Amino acid sequence: MTSMTVPLNSPVTLQPSNDPSHLPLGDIDWSNFTSDLAPGLTIGTYPLDFLSMQMPDWLVNFELPATTAYVEPLNSQAYTETTLNGTLTDVTSRTPYERQMEILQRPDELAVYFPTEEQRQIFHHFVNETAPDLLVIPAVGANNPWLAYLSPLAIGQPSGQDVSHDAFRASLLSLASFDIGMKMNAALKHSQNNAMYKLSETQRGLAMQLLDLGANMNAGKNDLGAADLIVAAALVLAIRDRLAGSQEWEGPLDHGVQAIAAQDGPAAYLGKNPQVERRFLLEQMACVELLDGLQDHLALVYGWDRPALQLCARAMIIWDEARQLDNLERDNANFSYPAVDNYIRMRKSALSLQSVQLLDQIKLVRNRPWPLTQSTRAMRGITILLLALEIALMADPLGLEVDVNDEKVQSKVRVVLNTVEEAISQGSYSGFLLPLIWMAVCAVSENKQRVERLFARLQPHYRIDADLMERLAKFDWSAYVLEDTDKWEEIMKITKTYVPIF
Repeated sequence: MTSMTVPLNSPVTLQPSNDPSHLPLGDIDWSNFTSDLAPGLTIGTYPLDFLSMQMPDWLVNFELPATTAYVEPLNSQAYTETTLNGTLTDVTSRTPYERQMEILQRPDELAVYFPTEEQRQIFHHFVNETAPDLLVIPAVGANNPWLAYLSPLAIGQPSGQDVSHDAFRASLLSLASFDIGMKMNAALKHSQNNAMYKLSETQRGLAMQLLDLGANMNAGKNDLGAADLIVAAALVLAIRDRLAGSQEWEGPLDHGVQAIAAQDGPAAYLGKNPQVERRFLLEQMACVELLDGLQDHLALVYGWDRPALQLCARAMIIWDEARQLDNLERDNANFSYPAVDNYIRMRKSALSLQSVQLLDQIKLVRNRPWPLTQSTRAMRGITILLLALEIALMADPLGLEVDVNDEKVQSKVRVVLNTVEEAISQGSYSGFLLPLIWMAVCAVSENKQRVERLFARLQPHYRIDADLMERLAKFDWSAYVLEDTDKWEEIMKITKTYVPIF
């Protein structure tokens, strides 16, 4: 089954990083990256020996040091500003969000960072329109983490003085421009010629050029503040590429991962100067590489919770190892080494046991008492996410291997569809796209038709292209019967469905 999905437009024909090697977050040693954010949820690790791990290991047992008190802004230092009446004032007592909102009201000061009127207006759009839309659960002002921890980074060094700052600003402008394009698209007579999409591509190209330039200077290694900006730029471009359905989405992620690796991994990166902003960037960066959403602000951004997403991460790790074992089995077919065959049997047996155990844990989490503070919207999203995961594991050869036509599977499929239909009838649309894609692979006959109808009903409320969603669902339904799953990525690129998840 595919874990890829989502939105708009033709591929961006820009080259990814100059670095020829893609470094997944799974290649980073996350072993010392621990804390107490997920008490009571114990998830073991599964060694893959010589098999290449594609998922971030730390998501299997995801924890981060808790940060509750306000900390100084990233790259903070004592500085003064000249007020309109000419007096000097110390501004280090203000939060980054407060300083950002003040500068937004002063065009002359904002021009230091965004020299053109066009850039300033697009940045205003990000603050006023784009950032709020990046949340599933509404949060205003400083309660919005994108405004509190991300966008203030744009108000650092002036334009033209630092490569990393300019790369981040170009990334932010690219995302905001694409957001404008999406919101104006329905009103255009010729949407294929959307000027804001083209502007967004140009800004993305500039951001990538600046990120490449910084990488050639080892900017992320020599300067912790530069590493923050590189990770932030990679994160923003990853969101932009997700919305654009860009087939080149891995390029920005390479820069972000390389910046974290240059700081000796995430634990060292955060530990050198623990700050809530850096922690937010780090969590978001890791999530966008795997599942686009496993972080402290999970409920706000996606309407889900940590235990549910941890279970998803475990399932994806099991499926990824199973895929690699299948590849290994094919590679050994011409040699028939007994030791390799024994290893494959041993690992498949272990994975099968882990799948069954994971299925039991999913049922336990799904049936747990809900906290009183959990919103109805989040409860629905979490419930169908876990049900979809349960369905996929039931039908998986490593799990119970129940036939997809079996009533045990289809009854759960109907529960998911009924829950989504009920939520839509009550005006709730968020948190359903990924579960539907995961579950769609197991839908049969009339349930497939219901899935297609739900995609059509959800489409106006998501930043997705209806045609792409239909192609993704059909890819799921056709790829599930393919024996050569090693060609999924190639097939997805051919069909233009190779896009970041959700």
